[in-house]
Amino acid sequence: MMEIRFWRREKLCRTFVLGTGLVLASAFLFSEPLYSAVRAEISTAGTPAAVASDALVADIQGGRTLSLAALDEMALANHPAIQAYEQKICALNGRWQQAGLGPNPEIGYKWEEFNEDAPGGNQVLEFSQEILGGSQLYHAQAHVSQQIETVRQELEIAKFRVLTDVRVAVYEYLAIQNKLVHLREISENDAKLAERIQVSFDNQNASRLDLVNVRIQARKSEQAYLDVQTELDAAWKRLAALAGIPDMGPCVVEAALEEIPEKKTWEHYVQTLQHSSPEIARAQAKVLEAEKKIAHECSLDSTNVRVGGELAYSTGEDMMVGTVSLSVPLRIRDRNQGNISAARSEAIQAQKELERVSLGIRHRLADVYAGYTNADRNLELYRTSLLPEAEEMLKLATVAYENQESSMLDLVHA
Repeated sequence: MMEIRFWRREKLCRTFVLGTGLVLASAFLFSEPLYSAVRAEISTAGTPAAVASDALVADIQGGRTLSLAALDEMALANHPAIQAYEQKICALNGRWQQAGLGPNPEIGYKWEEFNEDAPGGNQVLEFSQEILGGSQLYHAQAHVSQQIETVRQELEIAKFRVLTDVRVAVYEYLAIQNKLVHLREISENDAKLAERIQVSFDNQNASRLDLVNVRIQARKSEQAYLDVQTELDAAWKRLAALAGIPDMGPCVVEAALEEIPEKKTWEHYVQTLQHSSPEIARAQAKVLEAEKKIAHECSLDSTNVRVGGELAYSTGEDMMVGTVSLSVPLRIRDRNQGNISAARSEAIQAQKELERVSLGIRHRLADVYAGYTNADRNLELYRTSLLPEAEEMLKLATVAYENQESSMLDLVHA
């Protein structure tokens, strides 16, 4: 009977430490987009994978397991946000191709009614071609190319956000999964303890108070186990939705909990994110896109030339007549100055947006860094102080009960 109660406080404390570590890791590493440089820097050797017990495996779809890498792959392949950006890039590729196509030549035929001078009439073959000036096609394609690069950065942001949500959901599911394992063991042992106390009570070796308290504790443990089962089901539904496969049945998630890296200074994280954030990369791409648009609008200020010709055959005179034409628009009023001015204003706006994004990253990082600092401090407190003291208190309560210095109620509370 003593052994059944001895490990209870220790395992619950260890479960709390594990949960705190999960929250700590996810709060700092995955609350914002998973910037590649930060993720590469803090990736360290993983601890043994946290896997549910055989009893839980039997409960969750016959023991089918799923790794974190598989969930990441599913999310990247099936999430509609990612697919939408991929299709947007395909659409812009078509626009890029179209932007490089010059105007088509024109050809025509006309028949002039015969008269006294030309009894048989005249048959005329016409053709014309507009020639674009100022490298308009080049600048048009350059502008669309930069639009594609901007959308590529938006795609990276979408991928990082999806992976962030998936990994946070995985760690939450993993914590609940391990909590379910411990609560199942606790519930089973509380039931066994209640049976033993019932036998002791029947033999008049335990009081009615001890029996009632143990029964209450057993019912609480069973209810807690059922509650966590419901939490696990809800956590899986959230995870399956994030993976883009909402109808996927539940399974055991295998994921290695990474070592908590050494915490660095605020300035270090700010500098790292400023150089690796896809949000900043997108804002920078927007600036370049605005500059390309200015060049494109300026190229439209150049003069286009239309050349043409006619080849006529007179049936009455039985002779061929050819003419050549050249026309140039006089750009007296419209030199595209309005669009050029608008493009320059948009370039300034894009530069200010880049500054806003940079400040916004600092703003969001402040909350994440504060949560990370608090979680790190709490984890260290439980590792170095609370958990050892809880184990010591349980040992003292066990010895006191064995020496009949305390009641069963004191041991249960310990």
